[in-house]
Amino acid sequence: MSELEIETNFKSSSAIGLNGSNITWSLNYETRAFQILKLSDDAKLNQVKHITIFEDFLECFKPKERFRFKQHVNNIRHGKKPKAALRTLLSLDEQELLYCTISASRISDSIVHGNIILLFKLPKRSEFSTFFLSIFDNRNHGVVLTDKRANIVACNQCYEESMGYTIEELIGKNTNIFKSGKFDEIYYVDMWATIHYMGHWFGNILSKRKDGSIVPHELTIQTLNFNKSSTYYLGITRELTNIPVTVSPEERYGGVELLTQLPNEVAFLRKTGRHINEMPEGNSLFLMIMDPELSDEESLTFKIQMSKALSQNNDHFYGGYIRGNRFALAVCFDVVSGNADSSIPHKELSNILSLLKHNLPKAFLHALSVSNIGVSVLGTDGNSANELYEHATIAMEESHRTKISNICLFDKVAHYQQKRRRRLEALARQGIRTRNVDVFYQPIVDTVTWKVRKVEALCRFRDQNGGLLNTQEMVNIIEDLGLVEELDLIVAERAITERALLTQKFGSDIEICLNVSLNTTSNNIGALSRLQTLLDDLGADAGKVTIEITESAYFGNSDEQMSLITAIKQTGVSVAIDDFGTGYSSFSYLKEPAFDILKIDREFVSGLNTHSRYYHIIKMIVDLAHKLGIQIVAEGVESREEATLLYDMGVDMLQGYYFSQPMSVTALKPLTSLLYRLRKTIQTRELTQLVTQPLVLEPNTPLEDIKNVFETTPYEVLPVIEGRKCVGLVDKPSYYLHISSTLGTDLETARDLAILKKRALQIMDPLFEQMDESITISDVVDNLQQGKRPPWVVVNQEGKYLGLIEQDNVLNILVQP
Repeated sequence: MSELEIETNFKSSSAIGLNGSNITWSLNYETRAFQILKLSDDAKLNQVKHITIFEDFLECFKPKERFRFKQHVNNIRHGKKPKAALRTLLSLDEQELLYCTISASRISDSIVHGNIILLFKLPKRSEFSTFFLSIFDNRNHGVVLTDKRANIVACNQCYEESMGYTIEELIGKNTNIFKSGKFDEIYYVDMWATIHYMGHWFGNILSKRKDGSIVPHELTIQTLNFNKSSTYYLGITRELTNIPVTVSPEERYGGVELLTQLPNEVAFLRKTGRHINEMPEGNSLFLMIMDPELSDEESLTFKIQMSKALSQNNDHFYGGYIRGNRFALAVCFDVVSGNADSSIPHKELSNILSLLKHNLPKAFLHALSVSNIGVSVLGTDGNSANELYEHATIAMEESHRTKISNICLFDKVAHYQQKRRRRLEALARQGIRTRNVDVFYQPIVDTVTWKVRKVEALCRFRDQNGGLLNTQEMVNIIEDLGLVEELDLIVAERAITERALLTQKFGSDIEICLNVSLNTTSNNIGALSRLQTLLDDLGADAGKVTIEITESAYFGNSDEQMSLITAIKQTGVSVAIDDFGTGYSSFSYLKEPAFDILKIDREFVSGLNTHSRYYHIIKMIVDLAHKLGIQIVAEGVESREEATLLYDMGVDMLQGYYFSQPMSVTALKPLTSLLYRLRKTIQTRELTQLVTQPLVLEPNTPLEDIKNVFETTPYEVLPVIEGRKCVGLVDKPSYYLHISSTLGTDLETARDLAILKKRALQIMDPLFEQMDESITISDVVDNLQQGKRPPWVVVNQEGKYLGLIEQDNVLNILVQP
């Protein structure tokens, strides 16, 4: 049957979904009686009522299908349970065929009951029906048919097994039940837009099975137009792995794919992202996605051999393993200045393929030569790892689809980008017009009190189905549309209104940070004035509000704008400079009087350690800012190590995912447990650095023993302990006051020796400074400023002795860089 004939049959037929109409029947093998027990209320099925004997019902099948049905029922009669219901075509009149499933159960040796679920009605043409049945008989691919609303009409057994449902559970359900939740809603919108425009779609997609596990599928969707008013969609799927992905590979395997021992998709993209950020001028890279066409027998061995080829040390490329037997390569190359074609790395592409051929065993060279390869180039096809990966994948799939060449360079489709941009712009305008903008909050922690002192109010946008969109992308679009002033006011109003809810979680002193974007074509002075008016109208406590302005916007403002910022500050509102270090980055600007807080950008904080260059930069900023009365907030804190190091450097406040991601006001947590543990860790570490534990004396310890301790140890002071509590201190000066200068010499007298019988109780100083075990380095500084001089006795909450803080310890701590 030719493709033209098939297409003609589709378009000229009147296929109809039957939505699972049921016929329940009974067969008596002894009498051959065939009885309809129950029939769905469908007038079109009345002809089945006239069938009374089994042989008449068998006439409703084609010869081949008749044999399959008899065998199916006979097996059930003899106690053999089939794996699944029989799928077949049933003919009840001269015009139409019914695609259905038939199931049966044994009642007795001679009686079998069964059920027929009618799925789909087709025109009665022998070539067409054979073609249709052969599609659904596919044992290697899942096949599913839906109506124009994507409600399931029919599917084959392979599809049931792949998704974990029975056909009875699937009939009438929308394909939305398979959404994995891993994709942005725009992904599905784009997919259906392509189907409506092109008539088909091909790609890889994550699908959710009945048990909740997520499996990757290769999916082809084809539009079937039976006539002008009848549209269906045929989906053909192939499962790409037999292992359900219930958690991300990175969480399970630490960023490494176990078989190949190469970075998985997430780890590979992160590495590429870092490489792009650190790339020196004059260098670039391109990304390759390789999809070898292999049999199941070849696949395992090829993966191992290819991983060995990619794992060899080379400064110019590195590889990763992508799900579905795909490999990714990032290849670095030098940009040739003055060459108009330098953005297309033909030479480097040829070199890397030659290198792979050299490293692979000969048995796999053919597999490499016919692999579908997609290429995207940094700068030309994208500026981030994710963009390059997405575009290389698109190019690879284009190579697979066209078969023109096995290597395909990415070609941007301008209309696709514009279409997506228009959709996001429409969402942005609608969100601003209806004020339908979510506000999330991220806590900012005070390093003195170790409590949440502020929360930063951040906007979030959702698509039509409630999924969160990329915030930075939406903000950029809103800035381009000139709507950012309205956005700032919407967020500010919501945050001030919800402050009452925030106080329930963080206390009455909680402060709100509001972002004010001055990177707009509108009147910036008007934006600041409207914000001030809003604060007044809502009766906001100015002392509990901070406005954040980006560094470049702040220092690039006019004198009039600076005057307005100063006026707002004079009402009690604090002013913070956001993302400090990414714009002007000049210490000379710290002398500006109109701001109170500097927020150090996450770029300086990520991966911070005492040996990094950024450590010394932050330290200089903190020291200078504190001298000028400016507080410091460090953004992007993602680990306890970063938090403690920034605390040691004197940073006043910390913000980042280590404490909390931005969340809605209802989802926010007080962080009490986390902050208690962090504070305890820091206190324990500081106490260890500060406290010494010299030999202890009892009240009745004789001076002779004390003399031996001072003469044979470096101790300068000794505690006198009674009942685990310190009752006094004996230091060297006191000790020298009580002994004779002639002791131990030729002039020694009996009186000198009698002095040695004195007790510690008689010579100790009972007056001393006592400190709680929670003492910190900042407490030490405060004590010194208050005139309290070491040694200090450290006690626990019960007043029991823990150790001493001596002067040398304090000096050593304070002189540390």
